[in-house]
Amino acid sequence: MRVLAGKYKGRVLKTVPNISVRPATSKVKAAIFNILQSRVDWRNAVVLDLYAGSGSVGIEALSRGAERAVFVEFDRSALQFLKKNIESISLLSEAQVVFADVKKFLTTSSRAYDVVFCDPPYAVEYLAELPSMVFESGAV
Repeated sequence: MRVLAGKYKGRVLKTVPNISVRPATSKVKAAIFNILQSRVDWRNAVVLDLYAGSGSVGIEALSRGAERAVFVEFDRSALQFLKKNIESISLLSEAQVVFADVKKFLTTSSRAYDVVFCDPPYAVEYLAELPSMVFESGAV
C-alpha cells in the first residue's frame, strides 16, 4: 500500500498481515480524494480518521496538505502498524494517535473536524447508528 499523492507520494505503508484490519484499497482511496479535491481546502484541514487501521486514509490527507490528523484505533496490532507508519514518514508533529474505542471516543470528544473518515469493520454492531453518532458528537 502506498501514499497516492502529495508530498509523501509513493511512500510505502505497512498494514496488519492478517484479516483483522482491511485497509482501504488504492482505488477506493483515490475515489474518495478525487471527490473531496474540490470541496476541501487541505492546507487548513483538521482530519479525524476513525477506525484508522494502518492510517492510510489520514496519512493521505496529511500528504495532500492537511494541517493535522487524529487517528482513532482500538485494535492493538493495527495500532502498532499505525504508529510505525506515522514515524516512518516523520509525521509525529502533525498526527495524534488515540487508542480508544470509537464509540467511547465520540461520546467524550468535543472537538470539531473539517473532515471525518470512518471505515469501520463489517462486524460493528452499531453500524447503522454510526453516522448519527458522528454528527451528534459534534465532530462535524
